Amino acid sequence: MLAKVQVLRKALALLPLIRRNIEEPETRKVLAYMSTPTSATIKIGFRNGPKVSVTRTTLITVLHLFDLNKKLRVIGEKEIIELSEFCLGLDLKLRSALGLEYTNFSAGGRFGVKEAFLYMLVRKYRPNRLIETGVAQGVSSSVILKAITVNGEGHLTSIDLPTYSRAGRMNADGVLDRAHVDPSLGPGWVVPKDLRTNWSLILGDSKEKLKELGGDIDFFFHDSEHSYSHMMLEYEWALGHMRSGVICSDDISWNRAFMDFRKNHGLKEIEWAKDLDFGAVSVENY
Repeated sequence: MLAKVQVLRKALALLPLIRRNIEEPETRKVLAYMSTPTSATIKIGFRNGPKVSVTRTTLITVLHLFDLNKKLRVIGEKEIIELSEFCLGLDLKLRSALGLEYTNFSAGGRFGVKEAFLYMLVRKYRPNRLIETGVAQGVSSSVILKAITVNGEGHLTSIDLPTYSRAGRMNADGVLDRAHVDPSLGPGWVVPKDLRTNWSLILGDSKEKLKELGGDIDFFFHDSEHSYSHMMLEYEWALGHMRSGVICSDDISWNRAFMDFRKNHGLKEIEWAKDLDFGAVSVENY
């Protein structure tokens, strides 16, 4: 009940934005849909944008984008609407291809508030050389590349050791990671073709592939194996190749690696990431 009340309050807080930007169905229908747990879809349309069918979870996420941006003030309202439309398109593409696996999270990789946060990080700091480990379907890669395109600068290199088995893979800490990709689709399959100009995809273990990458970077995103040793290895590699920039990581609650890394080096935490199971630190003249 508490979760339902929180969702409804969030929706009411965003009511002016809903009214301005969503054409159909009527606002009351959107609110009723959001406040009632359901697996059904709802069709909505943005003004001057496509009409798409989305799940309740995705609609709530899109509305949370407006709220997140009000706090961060990184991009304007027009861009947040464009990002929402982009994300709804990704959602539709993922659900169409993955079906139940996407709905129950077993495939790994879907658009959410963390991905919106990642987009805003790239927009705010405008990095030139970005490294990502862990790709799966390519949702995070897509939002990073979208931000790079809007910035008009930057190149993303992604490293992925794909898991093709639906059973997932056990990491070095003995924890099962269920994220996997359909071999017929391949890692990064959801990344739109028009965003791939600024993208290089390297297949292999990041422990080895990172060693082959020289030079400075200014943005690093970890989303590969979430074991303590592997996460620390990647963070330390990133710091060793960064004079200034951002190091961020998904799923930091799996262990203490990110917290220990930040404390060991006295790095400043980017506060936006709190409560998202997502860590981000800024590196300045290291």
